[in-house]
Parts: sequence; C-alpha cells; structure tokens
Amino acid sequence: MMKLRTGKPVSKESLQKLNEKTSGWAAGVVLMEASQTRGGGQIEPEAMVPGKVSDYFAGEIFDKIDEEMQDFLLKTAYLPRMTPHMAEAITGNSRAGRILMDLNRRNSFTER
Repeated sequence: MMKLRTGKPVSKESLQKLNEKTSGWAAGVVLMEASQTRGGGQIEPEAMVPGKVSDYFAGEIFDKIDEEMQDFLLKTAYLPRMTPHMAEAITGNSRAGRILMDLNRRNSFTER
C-alpha cells in the first residue's frame, strides 16, 4: 500500500514501525503518510508528532458538524455506555434519542 501511495520502495523496518504506530489500521497509515512532506524518500513514523491523527479528525469531522452536535458529543463523550434517557439528562437536549439513532445509523462515534 505504501509503495503504491508513494511510488517509492519502503524499507521493512519503516513498515514495521508504521504497523506498530497504527496498529495495522490502514486509514492511520494513509493519514500519517499524508501529513508528511511529499518530497521525502521513505516514510519515517518516528517523525510524526503525536496527536496528528486526532487533530486531523477534529478538523475534518468535528469542526464541520453543527454546534448542537458538537455540544452533544462533548457532553456525552465521558460515558462508555448510555441510554437515550441518560444522554438527554446529561445534555439537556430533548432530541438525544434521535441524535444517538442518527449517529449509530451513520456509524459515527457510537455503536449500538
């Protein structure tokens, strides 16, 4: 995958480091590659600044949703499990059940 993306050979050591950093997550590899300078040779995962992947998702997903959804996600992020009733109590949002259903339907931030 990395050779296809970069057009250059990637050392076994670099691939092992990429696999460790991303736990084999292909999207993580793509994001790491995309965040580095395109002019370089091999991809060096140790050059990555921690938090780049989460910063990317914040910019690409979280920052592009409306304020109501941002508020809902921030207020409910601390609970590993919740019911629609719990989410409504925490957020004060009477649409909590619908929001959770929509998030689940889109496979975004939640799972049923």
